[in-house]
Amino acid sequence: MTHKFRKLFIRADANAQLGAGHLMRCLAIGQAWKDSGGEVVFISSCQNKILRQRLINEGFHLFWVKDPHPNSQDIQQTLSIIAAFPDEWFVLDGYHFDTYYQRCIKEAGFRLLVIDDLASFANYHADIIVNQNLHAKNLKYRCDPATLLLLGEKYILLRREFRKWRRWKRGISEKVQKILLTLGGGATEDLFLKIIGGLNGISNEHGRSFDIRAVLGHDISHKISESSYQDKIRVEFGVAGSEMPDLMAWADLAITSAGVTAWEVMFMGLPSGLITLADNQRPTVRELSKRGIAIDLKLGEQTSGLSSTSRRKLSELLNSKDEDRLRMSHLGRELVDGEGVDRLLMHMKGERLRLREVEEGDCKLLWEWANDPEVRAASFSQRNIPWDEHVEWFQRKISDPNYLMYIGVDKDDSSIGLVRFSIRKKVAEISVAVDKSKRGLGYGSSLIKSAVEKACQHKEIDVVRAYIKPSNLGSIRAFEKAGFRKIGTVVRKEQIAVQYLFER
Repeated sequence: MTHKFRKLFIRADANAQLGAGHLMRCLAIGQAWKDSGGEVVFISSCQNKILRQRLINEGFHLFWVKDPHPNSQDIQQTLSIIAAFPDEWFVLDGYHFDTYYQRCIKEAGFRLLVIDDLASFANYHADIIVNQNLHAKNLKYRCDPATLLLLGEKYILLRREFRKWRRWKRGISEKVQKILLTLGGGATEDLFLKIIGGLNGISNEHGRSFDIRAVLGHDISHKISESSYQDKIRVEFGVAGSEMPDLMAWADLAITSAGVTAWEVMFMGLPSGLITLADNQRPTVRELSKRGIAIDLKLGEQTSGLSSTSRRKLSELLNSKDEDRLRMSHLGRELVDGEGVDRLLMHMKGERLRLREVEEGDCKLLWEWANDPEVRAASFSQRNIPWDEHVEWFQRKISDPNYLMYIGVDKDDSSIGLVRFSIRKKVAEISVAVDKSKRGLGYGSSLIKSAVEKACQHKEIDVVRAYIKPSNLGSIRAFEKAGFRKIGTVVRKEQIAVQYLFER
């Protein structure tokens, strides 16, 4: 880890009333923190045995809180757990962690991150406040002027198992057949069964068959038999776990609650109908419906669990054209890019830059960087690169498992530069290009160091080699500052090159 913070403490709960969303988005932060070399401690009164085991399986320390705040035992127990580790980061996620609770954590000497949806407290005692909802920028937070507000969809927190699917491309089927039904940890069994009954009714009306996978916080498969619905739909029951991305990739359409899972289905490009189970979800659902990203499914008293209008909307979506669902899919992927947790950790660590993998949309940017006059002058091949040739190269390299490309971005998501690795066995050759607007600002060595660290985490790399023209003094200084050592000169493409080496 490149910063001084080692431990991350997280206080979040999950139960039938709260649902599991608070805990699951904190799980995303914990995973990213641990992946970067830190240690994670969860303090929770989570009532769900499956979720508690999930935290333990992730390698987190878990402390059980019997009586959560406002019971005084909660803050006393929490403070006793964290007392020996002041000046670390502490995460609070839950509507019951009020101004008093926040002040106690701050007075104990911790840096405090509050994840919030409501802006409802009279005052917030936090170093950072995160609100990942679409309407977050319209809320007024009463907090210290120095508090950093990270608001909006840029900070949607996705777990590790989802972020692995960043490059995956969804295919849209001509007709909807496979439906994922998942309503979060707070949904009742009765609501699940009513919606399944409603889907059965739609299948009978249109003479369609559906395969449904219903995912709950606990198993209810023993409470329903196949005789409860007709044979035009087939239902499998499961319990929510780390396989959710696979289920979303399997499905043609999702019916889900408007909490954390809504962001996950959008990231996966899965057209969806959203059910509001909490008042604070309504503004988000209205906006998503307005933008055409998802449909708003309102609950009703009917046996389907949905209002008559929502049942009609769902029927239309189930029978919609594939181009309509393709548009929904693209809009969802554009909204949720999967980088929210990376943006957040960058602020928590106080780092100048972060790295993201190169994506399809970066093709033109890389071409412009490659043909920058200073880049060409520093290269061992100085001719300009034609567009068609670059596109062919880009498509070949972006899918090559032995080729890594990272783009460095700053806190405003402005691109800093490119780092490329060509890997053969356990040896990688590195090349770097910094955007002309960022040169001379000290980004070079940070970009190199961060990229080497990230590449070595993802691939079995023991040695990284760099070849630099002797006249390129800026690049030489950047590599030396990043920990590379000079081992001599070699002939590179009929030119003298200084060779630098980094050994893990």
